[in-house]
Amino acid sequence: MSGRLAATAPKLTAVVGFLVVLELASGILQAWYPPLLPSIMERYGITAGELNWVSAVYLLSTAVCVPLITKLGDLYGHRRLLIISAALVALGSVLVAIAPTFGVLLVGRAIQGPLLAFLSLEFALVRERAGDRAGRPIALLLGALTIGGAAGFLLSGVTRQYLSLSATLWFPAVAMIIVVPVAALLVPETTVRKAGRADWIGAGLLGLGLVLVLAAVGNGGRWGWTSTATLGGIVGGLVVLAVWVAVERRVAVPLVDLSLLARGALGLPLLAGFFFGAELFGGQPATAAFLGLPARYGFGLGLGPAAIGAALFVFGVAAVLGTLVAPLLAERFGSRVPVVGGALVTAAGYLLTVLAHTSVPGFVVWQVLIGIGNGLVMAALSAYVVARAPADSVGIGSGIFNVSRTVGGAVAGAAFVAVMAGMVTTLPGAPKPVSSEASFVTVWLVCAAVALVVAGLAGRLAEVPAEAALSTPAGPGSPVR
Repeated sequence: MSGRLAATAPKLTAVVGFLVVLELASGILQAWYPPLLPSIMERYGITAGELNWVSAVYLLSTAVCVPLITKLGDLYGHRRLLIISAALVALGSVLVAIAPTFGVLLVGRAIQGPLLAFLSLEFALVRERAGDRAGRPIALLLGALTIGGAAGFLLSGVTRQYLSLSATLWFPAVAMIIVVPVAALLVPETTVRKAGRADWIGAGLLGLGLVLVLAAVGNGGRWGWTSTATLGGIVGGLVVLAVWVAVERRVAVPLVDLSLLARGALGLPLLAGFFFGAELFGGQPATAAFLGLPARYGFGLGLGPAAIGAALFVFGVAAVLGTLVAPLLAERFGSRVPVVGGALVTAAGYLLTVLAHTSVPGFVVWQVLIGIGNGLVMAALSAYVVARAPADSVGIGSGIFNVSRTVGGAVAGAAFVAVMAGMVTTLPGAPKPVSSEASFVTVWLVCAAVALVVAGLAGRLAEVPAEAALSTPAGPGSPVR
């Protein structure tokens, strides 16, 4: 037996090494766009409010793509779906790089949605080959994703400082094009297949319902909140989502197992995850845009791309620090403390941003607080969800948690589009009205309030044993923004 293990070890090491490369590329791509948001806003002549769609459309796509792709991986092979996902992300990245209009760029961002499925597919690949030795490879993949995310902020900003926006956008496209043959030629396929079929109806209903609601909310200010289009979109979307819930309860193998909300006592932590995602992802475009607003606006910090990347890099490092501290706090004070404490620290960071956002050093310090708080919540809440999930549904429970986060981010992104589109000011020489300083302050206040909601919900969570709360990695998705 020892001889067989020794013979397979190099193969496992090689597979994990290839997957680490994929996760580094994934992390870099996830973090590549925030430092470029001010440049994107300038190129397409859009407002800071419209800029929120760059994030919201991507998050909406991931909410539908990730559970569907992971299910297809169980049915038809995880390497096969990893290759297909990488090819789709490469196609979306190329479309973003060459987009002649803002609408085409958003289509490219939607096609990039399968990116967040990489990690779940890789976990399955590693687990089949490593068995009970999968813990360390999984930790390496999570570490590669986090490192790639932090590096992506910095590399994107520095690249844009010296190259055109078009050239900078081609870097993740080329990286993903390289990833496709790496996955096809160097990653082995899994052999275990799950019986059943994909829930295409559930995926379609979820996507349609979210699109209708978010499009109506995001454009409510422009269409009119009492217009037929706005009210019809919101009501129609909610009806479609209600139908989706009914269908998911009847399907033998649903896209999202909603029964876990009752069986695993996951309803409250998943609701907290929704609000956490709204704060984590929803406020990102506003913060990045504010960092790069030119001095002629009379507000904003006027940073160049490299400086924006550096500021977001600091946020990413702070978030990683939070994830490292979270298990220590959980071990000493209980599983709820890092979630409540992290949410309160996050809220404090946003409120301080509201009160003092005119100097770069102060703004970066507040971002450090927000990063540490988000890291605490991310690690502790992810571990809590896994600890409370039924023993046979840990993967599904973790997947639902990540869907709840991304849906929360997409909803917040659309809502902030409406907020910032409705609070504009006209500046001398500006070709069109721009989002006012008050609109940014409003977004930060809402993020602070949402963080307080997370703290309130977390305070009602039941405690879990310390060893359970400490035994699980943070799960798919990097804490960095």
